[in-house]
Amino acid sequence: MRDLKNNSVQKELLPAKQRGIDTATGEAIDLKGEARKLLVLQTIGNVAAGGSLTVTIQESADNSTWDTLKELDAASAAGLVVVDLTPTKQYVRAVGVTTGATVDYGVLGIFYNERYQPSSI
Repeated sequence: MRDLKNNSVQKELLPAKQRGIDTATGEAIDLKGEARKLLVLQTIGNVAAGGSLTVTIQESADNSTWDTLKELDAASAAGLVVVDLTPTKQYVRAVGVTTGATVDYGVLGIFYNERYQPSSI
């Protein structure tokens, strides 16, 4: 079947938890043999007064030199950010930077292939 449920894989780019003022770097995900599209869901829970979060999705050809694929908008309140990306390199990861105070957040990646749509439709 060629639907999202049967043609996607979910992976935590940064597990959901409370983080103090720090930089959290997620595990590299190898896209070799996986889908070529990435739907990123950043969930933000409680944000302590003065807290702020910036998440960057990075990609790499060799799992050692990283380039920015997308920097998500800085967040200082609870919410959900959804971004659809097309990585061009073999590896992806997320890097979250928390400043000012603690922030509860997580980043989930849904890796999928675009559905082929015949030109006659």
